[in-house]
Amino acid sequence: MNITLTGAAGNLGSVVCRKLVESGYTVHATDISYRSDLPVKIDVADLLDISSCYRVLESAEAVVHLANHPSFQGREAQRIHNENVSMNFNIFEAARQMGIKNIIFSSSVQVFVGDRHWDEKKETESSLPYLPVDGNVPPLPGNPYAISKNAAEITLRYLSRHWGMNCTALRFPFLIDPEWLEHIREHRKRHGRSGPWPGQNIDEVFTYLLMTDAASLIDAILRAKLTGFRTYFPVALDHSVETPVSEMIAKYFPKVPLRIPAGEIKHLVDISAITNDTGWTPVRVLG
Repeated sequence: MNITLTGAAGNLGSVVCRKLVESGYTVHATDISYRSDLPVKIDVADLLDISSCYRVLESAEAVVHLANHPSFQGREAQRIHNENVSMNFNIFEAARQMGIKNIIFSSSVQVFVGDRHWDEKKETESSLPYLPVDGNVPPLPGNPYAISKNAAEITLRYLSRHWGMNCTALRFPFLIDPEWLEHIREHRKRHGRSGPWPGQNIDEVFTYLLMTDAASLIDAILRAKLTGFRTYFPVALDHSVETPVSEMIAKYFPKVPLRIPAGEIKHLVDISAITNDTGWTPVRVLG
């Protein structure tokens, strides 16, 4: 299968690129930046330029679209939002016109978690509609970056419903590499049953995912040949803190409706739909 991978020079994109090549796909890797350490050559392109989007999608049978500003920090809010929205629609619409039926998009947990940032001096109520959460939580973006990701999900739903395209939005949590993994382990070792980090969004429910697991999920989705539109919330099998789940629910989510009894909840996220659809499960790396 011929895959166009956008954002291939980024932290996640480079891991995904290596995984897809290893799995036997023909990968057309593109990014606005160049790097020489990938198994395929980077086609340098600016996805804000509409004509470039048509060029990088030539011969593609599927698009793995990762190219976006990576967070709501570091640049002007207008630029982050507007450029993300433009890049996303440029790629999606070009794919539609060119008859490419399959899109996998890197969305974000921030689409549905609002702006409940941890402050020991000020308790705030959760906006989550239920626990355990899954990929079907309704949108509640809390910053311009999250709004841009939500706009992309709306577009993908439209493309699926009106044009018969197969679109999957991956609401990634905090993505980590081995260096960050050791950082989290060290934090646990020093603080024991550690609570939230300063400024952490509590409604992200203490989730993270190793980038290699994210790459293997993208591979699994391509192999599963999913149809229609889906949103997934893929996370590691444990939490970024060691606090027992029952204590986390009582302390941080006391008013959130539970879909099953608290004593039966092993994780604050239910990834069973992902596993059932694709066969994917992440590697347990902390617990």
